[in-house]
Amino acid sequence: MDQGDAIGMVSSADDPRLAVEVGGITFNNPFFLASGPTTHSADQLERGCEEGWSGASIKLTFDPAPYINREPRYTYDDPAGLLAFTAEKRMDLDQALKLVDDSLRRVDDDFVIMANYSYVGEKGLEGG
Repeated sequence: MDQGDAIGMVSSADDPRLAVEVGGITFNNPFFLASGPTTHSADQLERGCEEGWSGASIKLTFDPAPYINREPRYTYDDPAGLLAFTAEKRMDLDQALKLVDDSLRRVDDDFVIMANYSYVGEKGLEGG
């Protein structure tokens, strides 16, 4: 792999796992669960590992506290004909750390768990 390559195949021709390396992290295969409704519990991350995914990015966490938690989650704007869906409630930092800790006890050592974290500053998103 050239020094400039961000992604490289690291498996041999007889290795069915299709291992890849991204940013210095080796994944068993190129299949990774994206952050979302399927990555917000240790049960779900354990299931992803059991089903052969190489890793997962946990549900997005904001610090300070979440800025988007609209209720109701589903809304319909009749004049515009728009149906809107807001993702489930965001985790706070303590919840995210607990999820990672709980999940690491339940998945294989080679299952990669990425924390999906955004710091929005003292004034939040509205503060610039």
